[in-house]
Amino acid sequence: VANEPYDNPVGARWLRSRFHRDVERLGEKGSWVAAGRHWGRVANTPLAGVKFSASEGGVRVPLFVSGVPGAESGEIRKDFVYVTDIAPTLLSLAGISPARSAEAPPMTGASLLPLLTGARDQASDNGRAVGYEFSGGAALYRGDYKLVRNVPPHGDREWRLFNLARDPGETRDLAATEPARFASMQDEYRRWADANGVLEMPEDYSLVSQVVINTLLFFYLPRYAVQLTLVIAGVVALVYIIWRRRRSTSCAR
Repeated sequence: VANEPYDNPVGARWLRSRFHRDVERLGEKGSWVAAGRHWGRVANTPLAGVKFSASEGGVRVPLFVSGVPGAESGEIRKDFVYVTDIAPTLLSLAGISPARSAEAPPMTGASLLPLLTGARDQASDNGRAVGYEFSGGAALYRGDYKLVRNVPPHGDREWRLFNLARDPGETRDLAATEPARFASMQDEYRRWADANGVLEMPEDYSLVSQVVINTLLFFYLPRYAVQLTLVIAGVVALVYIIWRRRRSTSCAR
């Protein structure tokens, strides 16, 4: 993780109350350590970006598959697959067809069995578009190409186009050299976003600030609700007592 939670006062207080960072005891139960900003980025080399960004360093992970009948043991492939492909794959392995009804939306993924067993060479073709969005960061994959947009602190909200087969580090923006593809993939992303109810984040949205708010609302507030209620009740009672005394003094005069 390429961040430093101890820079966040809420995160630091929570960590210090539960973990230690003693060098001699790192790795033992109760210890906590992270790579930090700089080494976190180095660990992602040659991929760009880090966790919470839409660049490959923030979203790409390896997929390990074992126990599939007909699959070659020890084979390593570089095909693009997506998390939505896992459920259809498991259903195929179980010999179950996805349920279809007016109430249930259709599955968007595809079974990977043909790829794993060698019946198909590619997991996807140029006609398959896969959209992604998280806290304003967004991407659309189609074949070897990726359209991507990152928001602060990871980017400037501008769309960029990359060919991941030739440039996995997302270093050469092709938006100017391939304008037709750039425009068509933006249109595809908008259609995907509309179909999936994706909401645009406001320009002043801050992921870090929202994490702090969520921590206060969903962790500290439920955990310390009784103590907080007692404190509030005590403050209200104290204010009431002071008000009554001042009123009594005023009436006596």
